[in-house]
Amino acid sequence: MTQHYQPDNNLASIPDAVIWQSCGSFSPKVTSSSQKASSLFHRAIIMLSLMVMILKSHEITAQNNTNVGTDFWIAIPPNSGASSLKIFVSSSANTTGQVTSSFPGVNQSFNVFPGILTEMAIPVGVQMTSGVENKGIHITTVQPVSIYCLNFAGGTTDAYAAFQTESLGTSYRILTYKTTLSNGGSALSIVAPYNGTVVTLFNHQTGSTSTVTLNQGQTYYLEESAIGNDLTGSTVESTQPVAVYGSVKIVNIPQGCLYGDHIVEQMMPLSSWGRNFITVPLEGRDASGDIFRIMADQNATTVSINGTPAATINAGDFHEVSLAGLNSITTNKPVLVAQYAKGTSCSGNLTGDPFMMLIPPREQFLLQYTIGSVAGFTSHHVNLVAPDYAINTIYEDGILIPSSAFLAVGTTGYYGAQRTVTQGTHVYSGNFPFGVFVYGWTNVNSYGYPGGCSLSPVATVNNVTLSPPSATGILNTTIVCLTAHVENTNNEPVSDIRVDFNFTGLTTFTSSAFTNAQGDAEYCYTQTGTIPGTHFVTAEVSNISSNQSTIVWSNIPCTDPTDGGTIGTDQSGCPGLTPFALLGITPPSGESGTIEYKWQQSVTAGSGPYTDIPASDAPDYNPGSLQVTTWFRRLARVTCSIDWSGAVSTDPVLITILPIPSGIPIKHQ
Repeated sequence: MTQHYQPDNNLASIPDAVIWQSCGSFSPKVTSSSQKASSLFHRAIIMLSLMVMILKSHEITAQNNTNVGTDFWIAIPPNSGASSLKIFVSSSANTTGQVTSSFPGVNQSFNVFPGILTEMAIPVGVQMTSGVENKGIHITTVQPVSIYCLNFAGGTTDAYAAFQTESLGTSYRILTYKTTLSNGGSALSIVAPYNGTVVTLFNHQTGSTSTVTLNQGQTYYLEESAIGNDLTGSTVESTQPVAVYGSVKIVNIPQGCLYGDHIVEQMMPLSSWGRNFITVPLEGRDASGDIFRIMADQNATTVSINGTPAATINAGDFHEVSLAGLNSITTNKPVLVAQYAKGTSCSGNLTGDPFMMLIPPREQFLLQYTIGSVAGFTSHHVNLVAPDYAINTIYEDGILIPSSAFLAVGTTGYYGAQRTVTQGTHVYSGNFPFGVFVYGWTNVNSYGYPGGCSLSPVATVNNVTLSPPSATGILNTTIVCLTAHVENTNNEPVSDIRVDFNFTGLTTFTSSAFTNAQGDAEYCYTQTGTIPGTHFVTAEVSNISSNQSTIVWSNIPCTDPTDGGTIGTDQSGCPGLTPFALLGITPPSGESGTIEYKWQQSVTAGSGPYTDIPASDAPDYNPGSLQVTTWFRRLARVTCSIDWSGAVSTDPVLITILPIPSGIPIKHQ
């Protein structure tokens, strides 16, 4: 059966913000629009350029490697007592889709409408039980969608966000929880989208390695049922991309806390792990905090919490900690982080029970999310994480979220918010990447999942370089472009990576762009205002910073002309001749700034030497009566120049005084 949930608030028109950034393989450049500013044609070219830049700023916001897509392969890890399985689909566009599986009763068609959550029930029997089974589920749509899966039972429920097939990987580590109850073991699950996929498993609990071959749509399930056993840290390596899950049928978190609940999450590929995480406490619980696990893929991974060193862990190991309030987690190497809701008896006996929710690193945040809060729960909540520059740009169902809703996370420059929402679909959007986390409570039951994330290979990034190293610009006029080039450990370009451009000095701000196939991310901007100064810029990906670029902004255009113009034609006459005025026929050109003039004369030659003529600062000049042959020229510069060394001159005009033949009287009239 397919159902649709309409959001409570109509999605209002969300205002666009033009961000001077664009993504492409263009060379770094500085383009001045001040030249020939009086020309209407030049102004039109400038406006066209601005329009192109604005269009590019919209193009770069599209992230390809995210949870959103048109093709998904999913599987359903078992719950201890599932009574219903639901697939939820949301999209920003009208679309249609198909759900297919070898398991009977799964196949169905569906429609999706913007802002409306589509719900589909599937047979409980499609849950995995053990080993290899034909229980993979294939979901295809015409337009991109988000997929969320809910495994519901009275007293034991959880949900996960599904990742599109294109974003799947071939290397994973499992993050789950230890076995605490005899009827629910720590587990891992796999589904293969492609035939002939060879999967190699390393069981971190037992130290054993095994291999299994899966064809398209086949699943594999492994469980450690002994109390205290934990598959966390186990590895999954495959010859082709697969979807991988960590789960427990039913578990107490922490051990000994009532009551038990189902937990499940789809694993992020190793390449998408990060180093920077912000945590927000779960609304509706007491102040004792939540449980977090931080898992390493590499030896000597250091973990700091709120700037204080907390642990050093090796590959496959994890640091488990209880954290209250808002927190920052940073590591020197990529890690995977999950937040666990505690059992009712350890959370002030308030409504709810355990769930597991992955915390994507802030380098994998998105610009927009369409999420669903589902029926069967008494309260629904959304946690938000955003950088300071994103505050007052984030909308919830078309309504701006006030800055007062956010609390600072120490001195990190990040903020967290807790939002209580109604059952149904909710849309979150902003001008800058931010994080969304969804959860809900009812009596001894709960669900939680990340609202979505990028799955870009940020963990593979090894080097970021920024060019040009320096540039200059005129306030309110010049467009300055910076290009960050991103490479991996093999010195190969890395695409679809979000690069943060961090500006300090004249003003402090951060903006982002995404790398293209050549590994280049370009950010362009024009500094506004009247105060000159210098920007110091670095580009950063997951704590890996580039070299620094320096951008000097001045508020006065100051470029001397490149062409001195023309001042008339040669003249001749007898001694005492008063020539016609030397008029400016064409003005100087190529300057940026206000023109000023100086006239010079030479009685030696057209090549000089020349001497300045006092008080000759006009475009025209009247030489007065002349007794000897004289060459005149006009110099031009802009008033902001510090001297006349860069001035440009006209061609000289020659006033020839003819010799007087002997014996012939001369009478001037």
